Amino acid sequence: MLEDPIEQLDQWLKNLTAEISAIEFHGMLTGLITTRGGEAKQLYIEEVSTHYDPDDLLQQEAIEGVSLPFESLREQLNDPLISLNPLLPEDEEPFAKRVDAMAVWCQGYLLGLSRGGLPKTSKLSDDAGEFLEDILAFSRAENFELDEDEGDEKALHEIIEYLRAGVVVVHDELQPVIAPSANQNPTQLH
Repeated sequence: MLEDPIEQLDQWLKNLTAEISAIEFHGMLTGLITTRGGEAKQLYIEEVSTHYDPDDLLQQEAIEGVSLPFESLREQLNDPLISLNPLLPEDEEPFAKRVDAMAVWCQGYLLGLSRGGLPKTSKLSDDAGEFLEDILAFSRAENFELDEDEGDEKALHEIIEYLRAGVVVVHDELQPVIAPSANQNPTQLH
């Protein structure tokens, strides 16, 4: 197993002959979970396994591997402390690479929302609608002119924080957590 989660996920996707990068896949998965909740797992497995051969051991391992982020992402999206961390290169990577990766993640997120059947944005709050307009602009960030100065570095970090919070807002509107009723035992299993 590779140490870098992006490289590992890229390798699994390559073994499945999927035509999507790890970063775009992570964004897509986030969008699918946002629109479809638990149903998203089957959708994204279908998305990346169109050429799946059950007799191919590398592909069997790859299917298990690409399934790993699912539960973690669901937990992150339901965490009120906004623990969502988009799969992006570390800060040590070149600035332009990180900006491009953020744009690719946003493209994947929008793809996941679309494939998951995002309802008309008019059904979303103004904040969520504005966020989706912003993320569309961020998805085109690879066309931005970049200066690798401290101000741009700070701006990128602020955009990523905005992404983290905005994704959770949209998720919460489309997949609200239903609190147990007052007379229901929260530890009771059904």
